[in-house]
Amino acid sequence: MKYGLIHDGLRRWAKQTPDRPAFVLDGNEILTYAELEAWSDGLAEHLQSLGVKPGDRVAVTGTNSLGWLPAAFGILKAGAIEVPINDRFVRRELIEVVERITPTVIFADEERRAVLGEVGVPVLDLGDLDFARGGASEGWQRAEVSSDAPALIVFTSGTTGIPKGVVFGHGRQCEKFGEFYIANPGCNLDARILMPFSIHAAPGSQWGIFLATLAGGTMYFFRKFDAQKALEVIERDRLTLLLGMPVLYEQICRLPGFADADLSAVGFATVGGARMQPEITRAWRDKGIAIRQLYGMTEVGGTGIVATEADAQIEPDSCGRGMPWMRIRIVDEKGQDCPPGVQGQVLMRGPGMMLGYWQDEEATAKAIDAEGWMHTGDIAVIDEAGFFFFVDREKDIIISGGFNISPSEIERIVMRYDGVLEVSAFPVPDEKFGEVPGAAFHASGPVDTAQLFDHCKENLAGFK
Repeated sequence: MKYGLIHDGLRRWAKQTPDRPAFVLDGNEILTYAELEAWSDGLAEHLQSLGVKPGDRVAVTGTNSLGWLPAAFGILKAGAIEVPINDRFVRRELIEVVERITPTVIFADEERRAVLGEVGVPVLDLGDLDFARGGASEGWQRAEVSSDAPALIVFTSGTTGIPKGVVFGHGRQCEKFGEFYIANPGCNLDARILMPFSIHAAPGSQWGIFLATLAGGTMYFFRKFDAQKALEVIERDRLTLLLGMPVLYEQICRLPGFADADLSAVGFATVGGARMQPEITRAWRDKGIAIRQLYGMTEVGGTGIVATEADAQIEPDSCGRGMPWMRIRIVDEKGQDCPPGVQGQVLMRGPGMMLGYWQDEEATAKAIDAEGWMHTGDIAVIDEAGFFFFVDREKDIIISGGFNISPSEIERIVMRYDGVLEVSAFPVPDEKFGEVPGAAFHASGPVDTAQLFDHCKENLAGFK
């Protein structure tokens, strides 16, 4: 991809479908393509007047709001790099990220402006950007940058305890979305997307905003996610594409109105971040919706592989049989490809991959080898039929008496016990075996732990 920029879709659809909603907040606040195009033009011009140049960093932090959107697109139109910062960060974390990226300007809501007032750069109020709604002055031109240029820096937690800044380029992200639409041709111009996450998070800042605008679709989001409101919006506006974590699908399907809700417009529903409880999967399947498992990580653009509807019907616990362009390998400790059915580390190479970690060449070199393969540190297996099954994070593996034990396997079995809603397995120090598995769970009511233990004994090897 040598020419595409991730914000190009906005300009195209502002011309083709100016009155189409680009974003809908809380089910009733609408921002059309034409309105967003003008508003972001005005903010881009304002940023340039404040000294923002191509390649500069401009941070955005705050809870979900309409102001987030023209700010994000305005930053890119000025040629700068957008840096979304977690709105839950405390003062120390905010200041640390700001010091690392040295932004020229910061957009922040009222709560975070009070913290960031001491950093020595202009801080614009996300709630007070109406001055730019009228657009840019006559003759203004957006900054043009190469598709190889950085577009976003998304901070993600690492094993060192210090968040890493994952840098994404325009062209690679465009390729990622292109791959998605090739793999899912039903997600087209009329896509109406539920985005339950905060915009500052990778799913919101990468997938929500640009997945919608590159295809001319509409993204629905909320100041604060509410399952009842989400169900109402899905049914009323006939949403077609749902992105979420297990807790989202659980909360919605447990609502009294779920059984009678008309969700027939939903053609794509995907889940990541944790395993789905079987009864939740069945509840959605009874509505004609096969929830598709995905596997990925921030560094590869969020989604590395996602099951098709057919894959989800055949192997509901798998992440499918691959994407059009993303290459995936399962390798052993020597870097050799594992045969089908043998677990190993996941390596990925393809569209959407990061350019590297912000100002951290050493960490980048450890993550991406000389041939461009991302070493994920995750364990998975591909079976004889080509289905990809995530096993666990390599660093989370419990080693008990020389045996490798996957916490995810234990969690999957415990989740099958009636009434268990959430579970987390972890290592517990043990004098004899070094460590042994332990688990904590949350249930809908009282649980007979002796019976639960017997359930585990019946379904897990003794050392687990």
